[in-house]
This record gives sequence, structure tokens and C-alpha cells, in this order.
Amino acid sequence: MESTPEERRDHEKWDRSNRMSIIIIRRGIPEVFRGTVSEDVTTAKEFLVEIEKCFAKSDKAEASTLLQNLISMKYQGKGNIREYIMSMSNIVFKLKALKLEISENLLIHLVLISLPAQFNQFKVYYNCQKDKWSLNELISYCVQEEERQKQDKTESDHFASTSKAKGKRKRSEDPKKEAAKGPEQKKQSQENKCFFCNKTGHVKKQCAKYHAWRAKKGMFLNLVCFEVNLASVPSNTWWLDSGATTNISVSMKGCLNYRKPTDFEIWIYVGDGKSVEVEAIGHFRLLLCTGFYLDLKDTFVVPSFRRNLISVSYLDKSSYSCSFGNNEFSLSFNSNIVGTGSLLAYDNLYLLDTVTTYNETLNTESHGTKRKIDNTQSGALWHKHLGHISKNRVERLMSNGILESIDFTNFDVCVECIKGKQTKAKRLSAYRASDVLELIHTDICGPFPTPSWNGQQYFISFIDDYSRYAYLFLIHEKSQSLDVFKSFKVEVGNQLNKRIKFVRSDRGGEYYGRYDGSGEQRPGPFTRYLEECGIVPQYTMPGSPSMNGVVERRNRTLKDMVRSMICHSTLP
Repeated sequence: MESTPEERRDHEKWDRSNRMSIIIIRRGIPEVFRGTVSEDVTTAKEFLVEIEKCFAKSDKAEASTLLQNLISMKYQGKGNIREYIMSMSNIVFKLKALKLEISENLLIHLVLISLPAQFNQFKVYYNCQKDKWSLNELISYCVQEEERQKQDKTESDHFASTSKAKGKRKRSEDPKKEAAKGPEQKKQSQENKCFFCNKTGHVKKQCAKYHAWRAKKGMFLNLVCFEVNLASVPSNTWWLDSGATTNISVSMKGCLNYRKPTDFEIWIYVGDGKSVEVEAIGHFRLLLCTGFYLDLKDTFVVPSFRRNLISVSYLDKSSYSCSFGNNEFSLSFNSNIVGTGSLLAYDNLYLLDTVTTYNETLNTESHGTKRKIDNTQSGALWHKHLGHISKNRVERLMSNGILESIDFTNFDVCVECIKGKQTKAKRLSAYRASDVLELIHTDICGPFPTPSWNGQQYFISFIDDYSRYAYLFLIHEKSQSLDVFKSFKVEVGNQLNKRIKFVRSDRGGEYYGRYDGSGEQRPGPFTRYLEECGIVPQYTMPGSPSMNGVVERRNRTLKDMVRSMICHSTLP
């Protein structure tokens, strides 16, 4: 059947448009895709179908890729956590379109797993909750937690940058990035970047914002001049230092009141850049030779310094004026000379003339310094050395020849004894044994809050009722009482050729025995050992420690001695 002229005209137009479309498509696609289409393809539609086959997708492969991306996602703390959770939710919706369902609860667990370590407390809080969160609730809580962490990090960074407790330089943020930079670029960035405002073109010392911030906040760090003269300097002399920004004292002598340094004041930096610890900050009062009292407020107590320093800048701020000349200086207040001083040639420092015998102290505490007593035969000294024993016992030691002649002229009322040995009632008299090892008193004292140097917190004592001779053993636990008693029994038995007949103790578990499940107290190892050795145990009644008063009184005496010595030494 022959075509009509109109059909032939339409076919020619279509053929021309088809060839033009194929030419345009071939020129618009990369050359690597042109060879994949066979020359037999003559229409533009077939050509596009062949190209589409090259980009055919597999639902299984796409689902596997999306699932792998979802599982391997980790939040690095950069960007917004809301957008991060929404991106994970978007992947879940794509998997749902591929007929791979993931529940909302599973998505919440995957989100929590992908969060970094700083969200561990947040994860624990979620696991402790009985109610389950929706995805929107999780996003809201995560945003709040991230805001809280950013605020805490800002406060800690500000504290670290202002305190400079260790004086260390700031480390590089990313070592890998620093290593990737060239040496010239790295050197240029270090020289031209401000570490305060993080802008280039100037350094921190030239930063206007830094100087404005320091003027607003004040000077946290005090740089002082430090001299290393090895000559002996009296601790009660005061020296002028024009380079010191604060007053320095080497001791608490002459301090009216003091306080502990804050976190910004605990360290000061000397001229060589080293940090020195500050013990306290106090108010000192000096008596000048003119009779004028010079008050030095906010004075730093630094025991590691060798001399007391007075800051010239502090005197100027306190309305004092200093004039120097002819190796002398004068201190004036309201145009009146209130103090003088002189220049020492070997120190090249000006020494302030003060009354060294003046020592006004209103609210100071001793810091455990050793006390020097010239009279080594002082009765008060030996009373304290022997654990604050009574005067009669010291005289008995003298009569027995154990101690030499002691001077009791300065033996007055011992305040530490009154504090450490106060009592409510007198001890009643008790029965006394007729021979050694006839009756042994024993008890365990502790635990004490401060252990010994090797971790022992208890002590057990064995006292002979006849001679009152006592043995004391330090133990870690009460369960060691039997082992210690065995050693004590063997030692005293060999030394005295006698055997222990009675042992008096309380009804504690370490002596009598522990309670079983029925609530009854069963004999323990200590009791069974006494029965095997033929020793008769004597147990006190519950709530009646006076029945074993010998060992209780000895424990109290030992603790009184320790408390009195601690009170005298001002230890904590």
C-alpha cells in the first residue's frame, strides 16, 4: 500500500528530527558511553533505552548500601545533632521505599549507639527509663544535651586559659593537619595568628581585644622578681622591690588574718618563667622605726622565697611615695615621712627599717613548724616527749635512773592534756590477779579513719592483769586476731615458763563467733582454739565494756596520748 504525500512528508520530518536527536544525544554524553550503544540502534528512543541499561539499579544492592551507611554512621560532634538524626531518619525512609522496614525503636537505638563517648551519661539515663521515647523526643533531648555540653566546655576552656596553673603551651588542635602543612606556612601561621581572637595579622600581645579583656577582668597572674642570693637572710626583714607586682612574705609571722588562695591565685610566676605555689594570702602589719604602722594587705605567703618583698607599685597605689638618693630612701604618707631604709651593697636592694621584735598576730594558726627549746632537761618538754604522761610518772622514771635530773620549774598546766583527757566519770576498782599470765585482757580498737603507712587500721592489745604489761599489734582486719594471739601466747610462754589460764574479752565476732542464718551466735575459731589449749574464756555482757575495763582504759590512754600529741603539733 502506497503512502500518501502527507504521510511521506510527516515521515521525512520525523526521520530528520530523529537523526538530529541522536546527534545531539551523542554529543551531550561522555565518549565512554557512546561505544556501549550498538550501531543497529536507529531511533532516539532506543538509544535512550540502551543508555538507561548502563545505569540500571539493583534494589538489593541499593538497600545493602543504605543499610551499611546507616550502621556505620558516627556523630563526630561537628555540625548540628538535629540534622544528623534527621539524615539517619531519611535513610530509613529510603529503605522503607525499598520494602525494608526498620522500626522507630530500632532507629533510636542505632542513633544512641552512633553518639560519641561524651553522651555516655545520656545513654545511661535513657536505659534507666521505663518509658520509650519517640524519634521527635529523642531529637529534642539530644539537642538539649549538646547545648549543655557546649556550655560546660566553654566554661572549662575559659578556666584553663585564665588559670595557667602549669604554664604549658596550648597544643595543636589536629596534629595531622599541622603535619600536612608546609614548614613555611606553619611558621607563618604561628607568627601572625592571634591566640586570643584567632585572627591573623597580629599576635596576642598586640591584640586590642586581649588588652581590653585584661583591663576588665584584672590581673590574675602576679609576676614577681626572684633573687637567688645564697646568703642567709633574716625572715623578719622586709625589702623593697620595684619589679614585684605584689607583696611577698616567706612565713606567717606578723600576719593579722589570712585566707586560702583562689584558683587564680594559687600560683605566681617569677622572672625566669617558673611557677611558685602560694600557701596563703594575708594581712601583715609592720612597725617602722618611726613608730608608724605599715599595713600590707593581700600579701602572698610563699615559703620557697628567701626574703620578704614589698612591692613599690603597691605602695604607690596605697598613696605612699618613695624617694631614693645617697644609698637611702624615705617612705612618705601625706607629705610626712613615716619610714626610712638603706641600700645594702652586697644585695643591691633597699632594706626597710622595722622593729624586728614587734610581732602582732591576731588570727594566725601554727603550720606544724618545729619549736626550738633551749632547755633540753625541761619537765614540760619531757612530759610532751613521753606522750603527756603525769608528773608522778616522770619523777618515778627519774628515781629509777631511767631519766636524768629534770627541771620542773616550767611545768605548768598542760592545756593539751585537758583537751585530750577529759572524762565524765571515774573508773571503779576491779579485781587484781595474783600471778602473771593468770588473766589476760584483750580487745580490738578501730577502724581509724587514717590508716598507718602500710594500710593498717586496727590495733589489738593483750594486757596481763597482774603486771599490767601490755603487748600491742597493728592489724589490717579483725580476722587476724587469732594469728596474733598465737604469736603472743608462744612468746610469753617461752619467756616466763608459764601458761595463760584466763582470757577476758567482749562477745565480738572476732572472739566468740559470728551469727549464723538462724540468728544464733556460734563459737568461732578463736573460741575453739582456747578450748583446745585449755584456756578459760571470760566474756563480758553486751553493753558493759566496764567489765573489761583494764584493756578499755589502756585503749583510751593510748588514744589520749595520740590526741594530745596531735593537738600539740597542730596536725589535722
